[in-house]
Amino acid sequence: MTIEIRQIYDQSCSASHLYSETLRSIRTFSIVQGITVITGAIYLISEEQYLASLGTTVFSIILTSILATLNYHYLRHIRCINKYIREIESEYSILANNKTIKEGPFLALDLMRDSSKNQDLIRFMLNKAIFLLLICASLLLLIFSIYKL
Repeated sequence: MTIEIRQIYDQSCSASHLYSETLRSIRTFSIVQGITVITGAIYLISEEQYLASLGTTVFSIILTSILATLNYHYLRHIRCINKYIREIESEYSILANNKTIKEGPFLALDLMRDSSKNQDLIRFMLNKAIFLLLICASLLLLIFSIYKL
């Protein structure tokens, strides 16, 4: 692998790592936001503050939608970067620990993912389930708040 290709490969791996960390942060923030806002809405309902609960659940739906959109776009970016990295890995051998290997870490990860039986379910759970659960819970609270008004 030439020095220029190696630099591009290293920068791509670094960008992939950054996007990966960002995705994990978005998912973590979504879970914390969901638990906090839904707990607040439930508390407001228990205190018979239905209008405040209505506003809280609408806020939760809007924020969850924004986070889901960010997650989707970061996923698209990371897939493009990872595709490019896999192309580099398949075209050039990689020097690791003074040994030349033909299969880089991203190709190995693809092989592992392809061998997984429940790949579609896992991908759905990681990418969409968190947001769908939060939206559904918020909608239920919204309907209940409107009903009680």
